[in-house]
Amino acid sequence: MFDEMPKVVATFENGSEKELFSYYPDELSFTPDEFVGLTENEARQLKTSKDKEYLQSNMRSFKMVHISQIKTGDVIERDGKETTVCRHNIKRSEFMGITLFGDSYTLGLRPVKKFNY
Repeated sequence: MFDEMPKVVATFENGSEKELFSYYPDELSFTPDEFVGLTENEARQLKTSKDKEYLQSNMRSFKMVHISQIKTGDVIERDGKETTVCRHNIKRSEFMGITLFGDSYTLGLRPVKKFNY
């Protein structure tokens, strides 16, 4: 029904072989050169690093929205970093309107970058 997942098999200096892990080929790829000189632990860390990079690249879709559409629990970009909005980060005032972390986003004229997870 499904193709077998590719496996990474290491050959160590003493001639022994060991299957280190399998992976989804539509998500990750490896070349033999990437593993030369690595320990078993370092090879596993390489997979973990590539997994993390893949997952983060797919999770980072975003939408530019009006400040009024932001609610508690949303993740926005703030000072170049992803930041989760808490209840106390959203304020409303007659003078500034809605603010996030004290920023009115140019009185609502500048959109907020909201991440979709």
